[in-house]
Amino acid sequence: MREGFYTFVSNGFVVVASQYRGVDGGEGKDEYGGADVRDVMNLIPLAKSLDYVDMNNVFLFGGSRGGMMAYLALKNKIPVNAAAVSSGVTDLFGNAKDHPDYITNIYQQLIPDFDKRRDEAMRERSVVYWADKINVPVLIMHGGADERISTARTLAFAQKLQEFAKTYELIIYAGDDHNLTFNRMDSDRRVLEWFKKYMK
Repeated sequence: MREGFYTFVSNGFVVVASQYRGVDGGEGKDEYGGADVRDVMNLIPLAKSLDYVDMNNVFLFGGSRGGMMAYLALKNKIPVNAAAVSSGVTDLFGNAKDHPDYITNIYQQLIPDFDKRRDEAMRERSVVYWADKINVPVLIMHGGADERISTARTLAFAQKLQEFAKTYELIIYAGDDHNLTFNRMDSDRRVLEWFKKYMK
């Protein structure tokens, strides 16, 4: 999603990121929101091992598929103050309806035993079905002209958060794409402000 995190580092944040297992020759197999979620969870003990990290102020950011990983980490109670998600995957059923090729090109390729437990596997990875499990403030950003993940999916998720009285903020950038190309500076600014708002 992002070419770099200079904006965050230059504002005093330490950035620690995971590489999905099985990617670029890495060990293991990418499960698109399966066991690979543990790699995100393990960023916490890694951060703790760095003596310059303030563990009272830990935040989570995810974009696109990384947004799904962020939501799954929140479901698993990753200890963070707040989260921000850009163009996140919230509904695998909806994405497949919008883009039928996602079934063969992504889900069947990456999700273990997908054909045997199709609905269960998709529901497990779709935060729209368990929005009640999101218990930290979330900033949600999406491009209004995103062709990869429909803005409607993000709006439906935001509605669920509203129903459960969760703390969130929703920003839709009219006419922008999946990568928020035309609003990168503004989206970075909003993420920084969101994180700073929830600092202890």
